[in-house]
Amino acid sequence: MGEEIASAVARRACVFASGAEVIAGNIEDTNSPYLLETLTEAGFTAEFGGIVEDDVTVAQNRLAGALERGFGLLVTTGGVGAEEKDHSVEAILRLDPSAHTPWILKFTPDMRRHHKEGVRIAVGRVGLARLVALPGPHAEVREGARALMEGLAEGLDDKTLAERIAGVIRERWLTH
Repeated sequence: MGEEIASAVARRACVFASGAEVIAGNIEDTNSPYLLETLTEAGFTAEFGGIVEDDVTVAQNRLAGALERGFGLLVTTGGVGAEEKDHSVEAILRLDPSAHTPWILKFTPDMRRHHKEGVRIAVGRVGLARLVALPGPHAEVREGARALMEGLAEGLDDKTLAERIAGVIRERWLTH
């Protein structure tokens, strides 16, 4: 019975968008519908968790709420950049301090727009659930989602999965 429960939880996914620009309607959230469709096609029962404010505590609490509701895969889009307002990676690290957070792009913070050392993604785990933070640009979400789905199908561990996702997005930066 425990295996049946674990299997059912693992196939439940919740997708979150993030950012004031999405909340204000300044940009359209194309990522959530894309991820929901991708996850559903891969056999997940997927729900939209809403748009998360640019606040680390709010993000952490929204993710924790989804964990309490029994989702086995939580995916955020946006909020992984170097701006002071970006908190998706930090929210996952609060829930899983040992989450894997490989860099996609690194640079020296200018303390004007960029307050962090660069852009990174996150893959963490809380109990049975896996948490994944993807970037906001749609092309990067498509690449990251492809790597995520392939990695899940292959049964990759969190570190290898994080490196695979970061690697395909990093490659996109190098070739575009």
